Amino acid sequence: MITNINKQLIIKKISTLFKFDNFIIIIGVFSILPFVLISYFNNPNADDFCYNVMSRDLGFLKAQLSWYQGWSGRYFSTAILSIQALVSNTFLLYKLIPIILLFSLFISIYWLITILFIDLKKKDKYVFSLFIVTLYLLQMPTVAQGFYWLAASVTYQLSNILATIFFCFLIKLIETNELKYLLFTIIISFFIIGSNEVTMLLINFIMVCILLTKLIEQKKINYSILILFLFILLFSSIVFLSPGNTMRSARSGLEHRNEFLYSLTKTILATKSYLGMWLPLILFFQFLFFDYLKNIKSIRFSKIFDANLTFVSLLVFSIPLVSFFAGYWSIGCIPLRAINIAYFYFLIGFLYLCIVIYLKLKHRNVDFITYSKWVKYLLFVLIFIKLGQDNNVKLAYSDLLSGKAYRYDMELKKRTFLIQKNKEIILEVPQLVNKPITIFNDDITNDNEDWRNKCCGQYYDNLKIRTK
Repeated sequence: MITNINKQLIIKKISTLFKFDNFIIIIGVFSILPFVLISYFNNPNADDFCYNVMSRDLGFLKAQLSWYQGWSGRYFSTAILSIQALVSNTFLLYKLIPIILLFSLFISIYWLITILFIDLKKKDKYVFSLFIVTLYLLQMPTVAQGFYWLAASVTYQLSNILATIFFCFLIKLIETNELKYLLFTIIISFFIIGSNEVTMLLINFIMVCILLTKLIEQKKINYSILILFLFILLFSSIVFLSPGNTMRSARSGLEHRNEFLYSLTKTILATKSYLGMWLPLILFFQFLFFDYLKNIKSIRFSKIFDANLTFVSLLVFSIPLVSFFAGYWSIGCIPLRAINIAYFYFLIGFLYLCIVIYLKLKHRNVDFITYSKWVKYLLFVLIFIKLGQDNNVKLAYSDLLSGKAYRYDMELKKRTFLIQKNKEIILEVPQLVNKPITIFNDDITNDNEDWRNKCCGQYYDNLKIRTK
């Protein structure tokens, strides 16, 4: 029989588990772990080989000129992708890159938390950082293109990490107006703008909003922010005016490019759809987060939270609109890897908005949210229900535990062995049977003239290759 003492111990253990900090640490570690483990089975594909071959055949500098003139103005991401060591030999470095990006993302967010929440204890910083990273991993539209396909992860995910660092320096610049922070933000903005067009557009949009806010509130121009913005415009013009951007857009062959009404309609529908998918879990976590936040003593907040509520709300909910419209207008669609960026910016922005509301209510001695412990337990249950539904973490564990990721890696290793032993003019290799959602992005086809086949074949000593 269970004694009263045992009952009390059980209740105490359950209560400890349902503390927000312990809950987030457990869920955070549980969420990140499969993405680290599955990296071992990751392999290059598609554009990864193309960048490597171009750099090998033309040399690094000539390859950059070729990409800029014939394919893309993304001068920073193409430079990184042209580093041949990233796709070479046993692909060990290639397999490590997703892990490096994951931990870099965590560190950059940890730094941002440190700047935003002054005097916060180290454990609380870890909890806040895990809170954001976990929400991002759970709901980002595509993990494969977010972390595991090099051509996309360097182009898009790396820009998220750099943007987080950029905002750290930007906040310090706004707070102190010191020259060193102006220089840091200019340097980092050069790399960010040269990464991809969606990030470029969002950074420009946010900078315009900051300039207008400062002008309206202070009745004068903040020259440090203006100088930074002018440099960002300069870097953006390098990307926007590249001959490669025009050629790539023309070759996309998609309908409805540059059609305003189509782009606007699709943007509104996509925004409604994605916000409907993202917000429930974000709100469940947010309610628990602010219950935890109000119990933290001696916490000071950055002055950046002293902002106009209406303006911040418009800015945050404009992020998906701006991101989606750019894709529909330029190429007639919005790739999932670009939606990853929209979700990341919206997630950070929505948390910022909630804290602005929290502080304004606190200033009026009004609680942001108050509920009983039973409502709190209900929120935990709702989160567990959401975690049990389809999400990236569940899919990653499925790909690992089912052996699909392992079999995918073995299939590609066998393919590499066949290629290296090949003596035929055209080599036929088996099609992939296992395609784990978490790490699989693309593959060669049964047409040896397909661009993916050509890049893969050229990587392996100008071989012609196709699937059976």
